[in-house]
Amino acid sequence: MKKYLLLVVSIVIFLSCPKDTPKQKEKEEITKELPTMLEKILTKRGVTIAREFYNIGRVEGPYETGLRIKALIIEILGEKYYGAHLIKEGLDYRKDQVGYLDYDEITFLIEALNRIIDKAKVMSNQKCEYTEIYYVSRSGAVFGFCQEGLKQKAFVQVNALEMSLYSLTIPQFAKFRDFVIKTQKNLDSLGAKGWWEQKQKMEEKQKKVVS
Repeated sequence: MKKYLLLVVSIVIFLSCPKDTPKQKEKEEITKELPTMLEKILTKRGVTIAREFYNIGRVEGPYETGLRIKALIIEILGEKYYGAHLIKEGLDYRKDQVGYLDYDEITFLIEALNRIIDKAKVMSNQKCEYTEIYYVSRSGAVFGFCQEGLKQKAFVQVNALEMSLYSLTIPQFAKFRDFVIKTQKNLDSLGAKGWWEQKQKMEEKQKKVVS
């Protein structure tokens, strides 16, 4: 399982790379090929689904917009699934964009955010033509920062179908990272860690039976 996860998520550093987001068709392919478990469950029909939300924090943006993250537990057919719910709040709630992260991917995201923030600090006094550093989740959410000259800004895109990046300052990006860490701790306190460890053990047993 760990080897698979490392193949679908990565830190990518580009020098002098294009500033535009991927095309709509490419985003749809990403969503189709690499959905989160939470998204798969939420698309099921003919079953009762329960969702528990725990508000963690919100990074305020311009004009009353914001980036919010919540801990999420989904229960279906007696089984629970854990993860994070991302919301990019628009001026109108009908324009909000949402995204999901499975529980196990939160660790990858925290590691990526730490590396990106550390790199931004190192580059803060190093003039460059243009640099982007970002992390792409399984479902196509993007988290990163870019620098042109000495000017830096961070950005977030909560799902693959969203056509615009949400801009943040580096301190705001660091605040979002702290909320992601808090989300993981909150989920662990609600039983996610034990659930994931048990799930891993069951998968290992199944592999041994097959082999």
